[in-house]
Amino acid sequence: LRPAEGRLEKIGKLKNNSIVILDYAHTPDALNTILTNIKEQFPLGKIRLVFGCGGDRDRSKRSKMGKIASTHADMIYLTDDNPRSENPKKIRNDIKKGIRTKNMKEISNRKIAISNCINDLCSGDIAIIAGKGHEKTQDFKGKKYFFSDRREILKSINLKNNKLFKDIR
Repeated sequence: LRPAEGRLEKIGKLKNNSIVILDYAHTPDALNTILTNIKEQFPLGKIRLVFGCGGDRDRSKRSKMGKIASTHADMIYLTDDNPRSENPKKIRNDIKKGIRTKNMKEISNRKIAISNCINDLCSGDIAIIAGKGHEKTQDFKGKKYFFSDRREILKSINLKNNKLFKDIR
């Protein structure tokens, strides 16, 4: 059986044995499920989470997701998802109301957030890139722009592996 694209999907291979997982988790229940399952499977690994919330959707879930993230993730990279017509900064501020940790970086640009997360991975760490999964667009101010978490993850893994190779020499 092949897993559903963008659902608890391991992407690429890092030379330092860290793991990158792409998931479509964009609700509190889904985020809680993936984080608790990964923590159970890898109890000694540090979890680094890239996530945000969509605009023009249920605002009450934002702080809940922030609380869930800060409860289960060792490091949070708070970023934009699909802001749609909403101000992305306001969405991130709503999420931050639930975050109870200082281990957070707020990076509005999703591409940079993914890159920083993967670059920061140490041996045995697990990165979870949540929210967009299989989607290939980012919806912002009434326009849809091509954006693939998978593509950005693979680019970042390639850069990280090249850096690791140079560090070994």
